[in-house]
Amino acid sequence: MRKNCPAGAIDFNQKHQELVVEVTSIIIATGFSPLDPSVLPQYEYGRFQDVITSLQYERLMNAAGPTDGEMLDLQIKHAQKELHLFNASDPENRKVKDYCSQICCMYATKQAIVTKEHEPSIDVMAFYNDLNASGKGHEDLLKRAIEEYGIKYIKELPSEVLWNEKSRSKRRKILNQELRIGVNLYAIVVLI
Repeated sequence: MRKNCPAGAIDFNQKHQELVVEVTSIIIATGFSPLDPSVLPQYEYGRFQDVITSLQYERLMNAAGPTDGEMLDLQIKHAQKELHLFNASDPENRKVKDYCSQICCMYATKQAIVTKEHEPSIDVMAFYNDLNASGKGHEDLLKRAIEEYGIKYIKELPSEVLWNEKSRSKRRKILNQELRIGVNLYAIVVLI
């Protein structure tokens, strides 16, 4: 059976040939595997509608998305006040990856900046264990995120996400002796 490409982008009858081309740069795109949130049960992905993955957040922020690009709490459908980015793909968390991808920290920073540009009143916090800004311009981007956009970086990953039946609110539990953060309210949590 002959395969076909409906767009006509591939000619399956084309013969193999070798080409020598002079270039100044080569881009290697290895692809990626999205975060599997099931390896992080402490964050209650799937139980709370507003504990989402980074790809789901991209869709939420899109004007053609389920909230027309508005930052709404998916659980109770009201405007958001906070966004928390959990950089769960940290090498210290061996359940997710046993290496640093050198992408997640800057991806979280980009998401934070886009959020603040879209809705300046939202308080954005990025939680991490080890912040990697080793690429060209990355340190400048981090500095800009902090100074221009007021994004807060907190060196600690929350230990779990909880639901408070009495107040009917979600809470995140952070164990951080230095910052003295205990149990605090959160809005949308994005697992990166």
